[in-house]
Amino acid sequence: MSDLQQRVNALLEESQTLGEDKYISSFLPFIPIITIVLQIIILIVLSPSNTPYFRIVGLEKSFISFPILFITYLIPLYLYYKWINGRNMHFNRVSKFYTLSTEIIEIMKLERAYIIKSRLNELTLDSNTKSVGVNIVLAALIPFYFLYIYHFMNKDMIRHSEKERLLLIEMIDSIKNRDPYFTKSILDHHEIKDRSTFIYIILSIITLGFFSIYWAYAITKDYNEHIRKDNLLTREINASLKRLNS
Repeated sequence: MSDLQQRVNALLEESQTLGEDKYISSFLPFIPIITIVLQIIILIVLSPSNTPYFRIVGLEKSFISFPILFITYLIPLYLYYKWINGRNMHFNRVSKFYTLSTEIIEIMKLERAYIIKSRLNELTLDSNTKSVGVNIVLAALIPFYFLYIYHFMNKDMIRHSEKERLLLIEMIDSIKNRDPYFTKSILDHHEIKDRSTFIYIILSIITLGFFSIYWAYAITKDYNEHIRKDNLLTREINASLKRLNS
């Protein structure tokens, strides 16, 4: 085995240690509404029969209500944590994976290596990290700050998926020219849907906040679908480069 083959094997092994990105439960955005409904039921049960359910009677006497209210408050913060942390980890993993893959392509002298490296630079430059702690604290303290989190989660993932797509177009074509067993195409890459922050805020106001639950679900669903297809593509790219080096 030549020195170049050994170097490629080392890069492939390092690439495999990156693992795969994790999904976020699509059920998570719906938990707050479930806890709110549960809270209403508890108030109805605890309130005197001659008291309308919407009056906060028995709330101070209940040892159950406060924990439920606390959970209702914490669940969205936990969701924001999962979003931002997942975003950061995904950007970091993808950047490392394509950096290793690009070096392998350069060593193997595959076509379009120069263009691939240029696309990689564009992708990594936009893979900035957002502070999880700062955003969670701000969301806990500042009313409506969560709307900014909704906004940047969608827009950051859009920019990321667009730049990753440009890189994958070159990388997939380059690999296909040398590996006939590589069957993936750019159609296997999931691009994030552009969701209008302004329109979604208006819809949330009109529906008294209920539309924001769907909005949170949509962001989670978009993220998971992108992650699922991204994991498949990176796995196949790694396998193809391994075949080419054998």
